[in-house]
Amino acid sequence: MRYFYTDPLAAAWMSKHFGMRFVYPNGHSADLNHDMSCNWQLNYTRWYICDDSLHLLKRQVSDLVRLQWLDDSISVREWEEIDSCTEEGLDRDVRVRPIVIQRNGMAFHSPEVEP
Repeated sequence: MRYFYTDPLAAAWMSKHFGMRFVYPNGHSADLNHDMSCNWQLNYTRWYICDDSLHLLKRQVSDLVRLQWLDDSISVREWEEIDSCTEEGLDRDVRVRPIVIQRNGMAFHSPEVEP
């Protein structure tokens, strides 16, 4: 699976605040500060996350997560250590995997996934 952003501002935010790195579709390293231009945006529509930044997507204790339950209700709560231990059980109760929406008091943009 490949993870990516289609919104260049979300990619720039994640790079600036969480140190996320990106690659071009061909796999070469992308320098967001240099490449954040209209020219790049016209040529590419996806900002692929570099393999060495994938660990940032793993939920961490105290992340704020969005949960969509089987009855379609939605809740937001802090991710706790116990959640990491019982994640398999939690997966049976939620319709969509928990999505991190905030980390360390800052917005966290979850990427899209390419199969």
